[in-house]
Amino acid sequence: MVQVSHTRRAKPRTTRAPASRAPPPTVREALQAGARRLDRARLFYGHGTDNAVDDAAVLLWHAMQFDYAVPAERAYRRRMTAAQLATYEDLLAQRIARREPAVYLTGRTLFAGLPMRIDRRALVPRSPIAELVEHGFEEAAAVGVGGGEFHVELVAKGQEFIDLGDDALLFG
Repeated sequence: MVQVSHTRRAKPRTTRAPASRAPPPTVREALQAGARRLDRARLFYGHGTDNAVDDAAVLLWHAMQFDYAVPAERAYRRRMTAAQLATYEDLLAQRIARREPAVYLTGRTLFAGLPMRIDRRALVPRSPIAELVEHGFEEAAAVGVGGGEFHVELVAKGQEFIDLGDDALLFG
């Protein structure tokens, strides 16, 4: 009688030790891998960051639930949990697929050193404006500042401003 594959006797299997799983990546390893993915996707930067590493860091710090004040060198040594890694991978995938600024995905940004909430209703604050505010100036006209970051920073720096829009400071 001819044996078919499902009627043949299976050879005894040798028992192997379970494959060892690699430890979860460190923040540094995840940052480097994420930056490479963003580079390969040929994204545009300039909406809160100007390069793939900084963009990946925005997403990674959010996934890790780090405060902006966490020193990078201390953070780089930490191992990620599976949930943190999944969140980071999802944010990277969204950034690449939607080509949306990283700060819109996280809902937060820094402007002149101050943490701010942000979404698609506001323009992403640019660092040249923040540098003007940080160094001080006598007069400035703010047109289309979106979420009021410019005005809030001026108030924090003790400057005066005139707000011509009813909801300019009602963001968030």
